Order: sequence, then C-alpha cells, then structure tokens
Amino acid sequence: ILAQELSQTVKLLLSGFRSTMSDWTPFIDPDQLTNPQLLFFTAVYGYVLFSAAGMLSDGSELLLLVPSLAGLIGSVVLPVLGAVPDGMMVLFSGLGSDAQNQVSVGVGALAGSTIMLLTMPWYLAILGGRVDIVGGECQYTKPKGMGDNWAKLRNKGWFDTGVKAGGPIATNGKLMLLTSCLFLIIQVPAYIAHSTYPECATGNAKQCAEAAGFEKIFSLVGAVACILLFCFYLYIQATQANQETAAKAVRKRVAAIQSGEVTLAGACKEMITAASKRRGGSAEALLESGSRDPGTLGALTDTLKPFFMYYDTDNSKSIDRNEFRYIMRDLGEKSCTQEQLSELFTKADTSQDGQISRDEFVELVWGYLSNHQDMLGAKEEKKVDPVPKANGAEDEDDGGEEDEEEEMPEDLCDLSPEEQQKRIKMRALWKMGMGTLLVLIFSDPAVDVLSQWGVNLNINPFYVSFVLAPFASNASELVAAYSYSLKKTSSTIVISLSTLLGAACMNNTFCLAIFYVLVFWKKLYWAFTAETLTIVLVQWFIGFVAVTRNVFSLGGGLMVLCMYPIAIAFVWICENKLGMD
Repeated sequence: ILAQELSQTVKLLLSGFRSTMSDWTPFIDPDQLTNPQLLFFTAVYGYVLFSAAGMLSDGSELLLLVPSLAGLIGSVVLPVLGAVPDGMMVLFSGLGSDAQNQVSVGVGALAGSTIMLLTMPWYLAILGGRVDIVGGECQYTKPKGMGDNWAKLRNKGWFDTGVKAGGPIATNGKLMLLTSCLFLIIQVPAYIAHSTYPECATGNAKQCAEAAGFEKIFSLVGAVACILLFCFYLYIQATQANQETAAKAVRKRVAAIQSGEVTLAGACKEMITAASKRRGGSAEALLESGSRDPGTLGALTDTLKPFFMYYDTDNSKSIDRNEFRYIMRDLGEKSCTQEQLSELFTKADTSQDGQISRDEFVELVWGYLSNHQDMLGAKEEKKVDPVPKANGAEDEDDGGEEDEEEEMPEDLCDLSPEEQQKRIKMRALWKMGMGTLLVLIFSDPAVDVLSQWGVNLNINPFYVSFVLAPFASNASELVAAYSYSLKKTSSTIVISLSTLLGAACMNNTFCLAIFYVLVFWKKLYWAFTAETLTIVLVQWFIGFVAVTRNVFSLGGGLMVLCMYPIAIAFVWICENKLGMD
C-alpha cells in the first residue's frame, strides 16, 4: 500500500512538472491527494515552517552577541520576526481565487497561535519555574534560620506553589488588552451588516457583496489603527528600560561562550570599548577612576557570574589563582601565558591573601579586555562548562543560573574579537534570510493543505488550522518557556511570561493588519464573529490575570491552560448552536 501511495505521489509530481509555464508550480494541488499523501505533505510543510521559524529565531538571537545591536534586536527585531510565520499564513490564505473561504485558514492560524501562546507555554513556564508560596510570597531566597536542606520547591500542591509576577508582565498585559480591541473595529460594523443583509449568511452573493462593501471602509480604518499601535508597541519596547532585552543578551552571551561559539573578548570587547567612548576615556582609566558605565558593568558582571560561581564551590564569593586560570580557559581566553595570568591575578588580589572576590574578578576582566587588542582563542579537546554547583549553593535571587552545553563550533574561536563579530553578523543574516525565504515559499502550499483537510473531513478549515498551524510556527516557544523557567528565578519567569504577552500584541497588530488589508483589497466580508469573540475573550481573561495578580499559582496556570480547549469548544458552540456567522 505504501509503495502504491509513493508511486502515485511521484506521478503527481511529474505531472506538475509537465504543466505549462504559465501555471507551473513545484507544489502539488492538494485536491489530487489521498489522505495518506495529504498527511505526508502536511508533515513536510509543517517541518519546513517549523525549521524556518527556528532559523529566524536563532539568527536574530545571534545578533544579541553584537552589543551595538542588542537593544534594537531584543526590542524590535525579535518580536517582528517571531510574528512573520503567522503573518505569512494569514497573507497567503487570502491571496487565492477562493479567498473568502480559504481565509478561514488564516483566521485559524491567527487565533490558534495567539491562544496557544497564551495558554500552553504560560502553564509550562509556571510548572517549570514554580517555587513555594509562603504567606502569599514566592520563596526565591533562603529565609534566615533555614538549614542547608532548604530548597526553593518543597510543596507539591496546586495553590501553595507558583511564580512571582513583575512589572513587565503587567505592562505587556495592559498593551495586550489595548491591542485586542482592534478586532472590534470591524466586528461591530460586521454585526450591523449581518443584521442588514441577513441572506449573506445563506450564501446570497449579492448581499455578501453589499456587506463586503459596507465593511470595506472599516477594514481600512482597522489596518491603519493596527499599524499605528504596532509602531507604538515597538516604540515602547525600544524606549523603556528594557530589562528583558538585557537579560536575553546576557543569556545568549553566556551560552555562546560556554559552547565555544565565541570567546569572552569576542562577546564583550566591543561593549567595553563602546562604554569607554561614551565616557570619554580609555576603559582602563575609567576603571581606575570609578567612572565605569553602570549598564555595561552590570552586563559584564552577569556574563561572568555563572563562570565564577561554578568554581566558588564553598560559596565564599572568592576564587584562588588556579581557579582563576580555569575560568579564563572556560571563557575561551587561552592566548595568555601562565605568567600573564599570574600577573593579572596578583594585581587584582589587593589583600594579598591568594583570593579575589567577584567584584575584583569583574574589574580584572574589565581591565583585561581594555588592554588586550589581539586575543585569539585556541580550541581545546575538552572544555568544562559552568554547571550548577554540587552543594546547591546559591547567590541571592537568581543564583545558580546556567545554560545547557552545546556542540562546539570550529570556525569562530580562533578568530580575533573583530573577526568573530563580523562572522556572527554574517551567520545571523544568512539564517534570517534563509528562514524568511522558506516562510515565503512554503506558507502558500501549507495553507492549501490545511484548507484541503477541512474539505476532506467536512469541517471548517478554521479548526484544522487552529490546532496544527501554531505547532509549526510556535512549537519552539513551548520548549523555550519551560526550559528557561527551570532556572527558578523571578527574573527568568518575568521574561518568559512577558514575552508571551508581547507575542500576542504582535499578533493583534502585525498579523491583524495583514488580515485587514486582505479584507479591504480582496473585498471580503467579515464572517468570523465566533472566532473574534474567542480571541478577544481569552485575551481579556489572561490580560486581567496578568494585570491584577502578583503571584501566579500552579492551579491558576492550569486554569489558563484550560482556556485552549475551551476556546475551540466556544467557537463550535457559537457557530453551530448560536448561529453566528
């Protein structure tokens, strides 16, 4: 049977190549496929779009290693590229000859992506990052008087464990509530149109055209409003004190150094040099005068922290001469001789007790980066990466943070810091360009396949797209939300949850703007009342939680997770029992 199906698939491919050049396409028309063949192509297109979304994310995150671009990348580029796959699904769903029916695939992708991002990763982030809740407060730090057997998570209940909310979560929650109202710009006129032209619901072509004409101006207004709020959202992200962007940049920097992707000099030297230029002096002079740039010093401290803590096994907040040598090796700085390293350590050891504190270590590294113009990393056969300390020692709220070990690339560590930065930019641009190209090529056939499933199964393609499309474009968010939250710090959970709310804002502006343009351009009538109500109500519920709650319990996270299946059921009830659309 499998051989027969494959043979038929090959014949269909060959028939596509024999088509005339005027209508030639490398993709097979899905209505010629059997269900097994359709399943195969669904998996192929889904995997390609999943890989493309990963390339867009990886490429943009690589640019976080470029200090001069990190702020722009974290606040603008990352959110926009994250919305590109869903936006292209919406766009291509409305470009065909049967746009009025096929656009439901785009609506399903938009609704499914928004609701999935606000429910599944939200619950997983709370599940992975939860700590004990005592007296209404999350226990991120060890209370005084607790013994060595204390742990952040000891309780197992639904409402005595959870995570702490933060300012960015409430801010992004308010922005999401605001942008969700953009759906109402056309939904209210559409309700009036459906009352004025009741036969449109039964397929009366004339009344449908009249309804589309009535709604056209509102779709244009909606598109303009979406673009304005899209720009406003990016402006807010770019101008506010962006703790989230800084934390992402530090996390990427640490992971890149650990994996050997770059050396310490390759990741941080440009940052030190830029700080010295802003302060109007050499980095070393600024260090001696105490006039260091606090933002740069904080970023360098956060970058060095996990490496320092790995060797500070007794939690004394100090390291000796040998441990310093090992840290410099782990940081990829292997160009210094033993004598040079010893000289650096002696200069930093102001107390002459054979130990240097973390602050002294940071100052040592600052001076090291400012004085060494030519630092080449040499690869080692075996590399020790910072890992959680064996004795469970922690440092304040975010102690013990580390990133997973990755395979060591072969092409960057032997280069100068300047060459490393150049190679990073080239690699990032290649990944983002290739990811964008794949999304543009495969979004259209993916929409056709999802639409065909609706025909074959005799169900609204919205439901197929609602379930399948988000896992092709946003599956990585599920893994990222859980794995990052495992650090069990308040800062990581704030980043995880506020990022999810930000993604919903992008769908409400960027993706919805594309949808409004399609409605205006293709003269479509709005037949998505049930879907719109579902998207808006889910966002209002989660936005209210994000704005009003200071602590999110695991039980509350479960309630948020339940909104995903409830949303699908609500659409079905509205359409089939209440007669909407």
